Amino acid sequence: MPAPNLPADDPDALNNLANRLKDEQHFEQAESLYRQALALRPEFPQALNNLGNLLRNQGELAAASDLLQRASDIWPEQPDIRNNLAVALHDSQRFDEAEAHFRTILEGNPTHLQALNNLGNLLKDLRRPQEAMVAYRRVLALAPEHADARWNLGLLHLQRGDYRHGWALYEARHDPRRQVREVFPPVVNSAPWRGEMLNGKHLLVWHEQGIGDEIQFARFIPDLRDRFAAERITLVCKPPLTRLLRTLSGVDQVLPLGATLPGHDLWVLSGSLPGRFGCTLATLPGRLPYLQAIPADCAKWRQRLPANGRLRVGLVWAGSRWHKNDRNRSLPDLSLLAPLWQVEGIDFYSLQKSPPDDSATFQASAPPPGQPLIHLGAETADFADSAALLGELDLLISVDTAIVHLAGALGRPCWVLLPWQGCDWRWLENGSDTPWYPGSLRLFRQAAEGGWAPLIGQVAAALRHWQARQLALRRRIGELPEAGLSAFAAVLERLEAGKSDITQRSSNPPLSGS
Repeated sequence: MPAPNLPADDPDALNNLANRLKDEQHFEQAESLYRQALALRPEFPQALNNLGNLLRNQGELAAASDLLQRASDIWPEQPDIRNNLAVALHDSQRFDEAEAHFRTILEGNPTHLQALNNLGNLLKDLRRPQEAMVAYRRVLALAPEHADARWNLGLLHLQRGDYRHGWALYEARHDPRRQVREVFPPVVNSAPWRGEMLNGKHLLVWHEQGIGDEIQFARFIPDLRDRFAAERITLVCKPPLTRLLRTLSGVDQVLPLGATLPGHDLWVLSGSLPGRFGCTLATLPGRLPYLQAIPADCAKWRQRLPANGRLRVGLVWAGSRWHKNDRNRSLPDLSLLAPLWQVEGIDFYSLQKSPPDDSATFQASAPPPGQPLIHLGAETADFADSAALLGELDLLISVDTAIVHLAGALGRPCWVLLPWQGCDWRWLENGSDTPWYPGSLRLFRQAAEGGWAPLIGQVAAALRHWQARQLALRRRIGELPEAGLSAFAAVLERLEAGKSDITQRSSNPPLSGS
């Protein structure tokens, strides 16, 4: 709140204090002071700009765009305000307007680094990768150590399957010069591991980014001993992953974040492991599963679910609202999945794991009439528990969240609904499968136009086909003698799915395609 001696009629002082409060993450107080400043001076471009940026970061895009437009109209020659307006328009999917503003800035100031970098982000989202690369490389030609441009160019290389160039630039994610830094190395006395032979040393693998990232990158840990001669490996992870990651082979100790760290020789961020291995699409470890469900957890869910012979499909339609691309990757409402309910013979289970005040939690607990759904997400204790639950389901259908990576790491069938804007690098630019989880994940991609409804229609059609195939499989299995049924069923299911590489999981040959 304002200091006692702050003049209540001084808009400049109110704006400055609001900036300080915003930096200290007191957002409600900052917003109040910005509005007080604007009540005193409505044509105050700095306060309009600052309030607009605050609201944009909170997801209030329409209000933010209006404020930033006003600020730019008052001070049109100020490129930073126009840049902020263009970013808000990009977030609002008003792409043509955003691009026009970025190019206006660059016509007057060709070396405006923020506008160049942000134009690259827009072009990447518009699926114009060559133009995006030109923008990012222009930034790096002007400022070779520009951390955000390096990060963005790295993501673009990875999305296009160019892992050879992508991993080196991916290291910029923890560069302290980034505008918004999300990855922080451990505060330890040991040195970072750069990929040299370990020769009997103790390596600490440190958590980073989201839970899905930790699950995805854990696949490299079992090979550290054979490839680099590590003597001991300690993995530090987020607490909900501790029990699950203790099923990972090749790890001597798995500790939750906050635990006392053991003495060790070197450390590495988990997201740096593919780069240390020199991983390409052709050499990406495709061995599945590399994580396991815990038998005691499996027994609990086996008793919890009804043994009625119906197919079981899990659903996750929304991710964390704090995710930077959540407005694009999450379905806005459960009702969009209504076409799935028309497929008979299936019990649907919500695996939604959201805060109590989240709209997805309310919908999961009280779905609309005519939408049969049994909510189990609130009953899962951690990701080991979720792994056991997935083992009792026949299929998971989910937007791009951590449970997708869990299903993939377990080798469980999962269909992933991907947004057109902001689709993550790990799913590449196109295709219905992924070399990260071969034979487990099937990708359904949103088209540029049309939103979610057409994609859900495709999923419903695929679900009908899947349901018919599963029932046929069950009938064929039921005609066989009791001996050897489980092994036969596993092979037959892969054949029915069109998979000829039945031995892939055990032999783990290098992948040859993107």
